[in-house]
Amino acid sequence: TSGAVRIASDKPIFNRDAFTFSYCLDEDTFICGGPVNNGGNVLQWLVTSFLGKIANTEAFEEVFAMADGISPGSEGLLFLPYINGERAPIWDANSSGAFVGIRSVHTKAHFCRAVLEGVCLALNEVLQAVESRSESITQIKVSGGFVNSKTWMHLLADISGKRLVLQQTEDASAIGAAFMAMKAIGLNGGKYPVETQNDKTVLIEPDAEKHKLYNKTFVVFKGLYSGLKDSMHQLNLINS
Repeated sequence: TSGAVRIASDKPIFNRDAFTFSYCLDEDTFICGGPVNNGGNVLQWLVTSFLGKIANTEAFEEVFAMADGISPGSEGLLFLPYINGERAPIWDANSSGAFVGIRSVHTKAHFCRAVLEGVCLALNEVLQAVESRSESITQIKVSGGFVNSKTWMHLLADISGKRLVLQQTEDASAIGAAFMAMKAIGLNGGKYPVETQNDKTVLIEPDAEKHKLYNKTFVVFKGLYSGLKDSMHQLNLINS
């Protein structure tokens, strides 16, 4: 439903502009990053409220198929995905979503792709906030419902410019808890097990040309909230 960007570090990492979190996992490790309110729930909203369909696998696949038929950048249509307010990096419960750049050439498929791109652009903004205070990040391990969509995964890779490592499991949190228990009782020399790739591991590399385009789009995306903030808050007051 929602999402988060996290990295493990041997020291706390702070970005006071984005108010990223940095909490202690154990005596040797800090988890640093930021959560977002708008992830898979935005796709559900798109399907039910925008397309008027039941949010199920068939409907999601239809959205992905339409999005795949549109060029990167959605021909100038941009979506700010704050339909549930937002946490990192803006921390504004009164923020809201917005489509910007709508033209008569835009079809239902353009809106589908713009929504998927908007979610990935928002995650990338949190990623950059974390990376700006840490070492360079070369790859991202992805878990959760996102990994079931090749379309969304390729968008995230192309927008972030990072290699994605997809562990095809729905039990990522449980596996992490097991790793903590193993370390706590001294297994594996008191260290976290090194996760290795297996036959279920999928690697997705970013497309360099698409990443160049998305970098330009990302600059515009980062300016949307500050440009629309006052209007968002005024509308919220009028309708509260």
